[in-house]
Amino acid sequence: MGLERLGMEGRLDTELKRTDLTLERQRREAEAQRTQDDLDAAARWEREIQEARTTGDTQGIAREIARLDAEMALALEDQKNAQDRANQQERTRMDLDRQAAEQELVIKSQEDALDRRLKELREKHQQELESMQALDALSLHTLIAVSEGDKAPLLADLARTEAFSSMTPEQIMAMASEKNPELGSAIAEIATKGDSEQAKVMYERLLEEQKAASGEMRDSQREMTQTMQEMFNKALETQASVAQAFAAGGQAPQAQPPATPTPPAEPQRVVLCRRCFQESSVGTKFCPNCGETLMAQPG
Repeated sequence: MGLERLGMEGRLDTELKRTDLTLERQRREAEAQRTQDDLDAAARWEREIQEARTTGDTQGIAREIARLDAEMALALEDQKNAQDRANQQERTRMDLDRQAAEQELVIKSQEDALDRRLKELREKHQQELESMQALDALSLHTLIAVSEGDKAPLLADLARTEAFSSMTPEQIMAMASEKNPELGSAIAEIATKGDSEQAKVMYERLLEEQKAASGEMRDSQREMTQTMQEMFNKALETQASVAQAFAAGGQAPQAQPPATPTPPAEPQRVVLCRRCFQESSVGTKFCPNCGETLMAQPG
């Protein structure tokens, strides 16, 4: 709607300017017609006086001839003034036509510039739509594969978070037990003792962690959307650079070997408190949260 309104305002302004030029031309033409009428009237008056003077000469009436001579002088003066006005109006008309032609060129140039601007805006809008559609069609694995630097770990974390969102708390606990033997041992010990209150506390804690993970997932999704947009724009720039280099040098640039991924750091081993479920480093004797001993109990 903004592009159509901009085009409509430009065309209305152009039509108003053309209307003003037409009205001014009509006014000038009306003045020229009145001047021509004055010239015709003066010419008729001159002919009448000349005829009367000829008649007076024939009759020998000196007084009538003198009066007619005075009127002839006035008629000639009026005719001269009318001719001067006609000449001035003709010069004015020529100037007006020249200005109208120049203004018409300016108006045409403004219309062309407006059309080009509207076309550029439409093309830019279409490119943005196509970019968003292309981003929507890419999978997480594709984005992780083509991402650079610190973008790949972010997308990998998002993929793991989305995988956790479809798992039950029991599945998440089982996976955590596989990666953290101490956590698995603590959960097994609690289950063996049948301490339902501690199990309930641990379950509530898992739910809270799951909610926190969901919030982090939403934040990661927003960051991923921005990352995908940046990656797609950079891919377009890279493609354009490759095409320009190919056109200039006659051959495509050599592909660079992929960077060797850094192996993930080994997970840190922790000890889980039996009372408050606070995690501590291996070797800690007492829980820093509740003071419970973290040493193995005999029997």
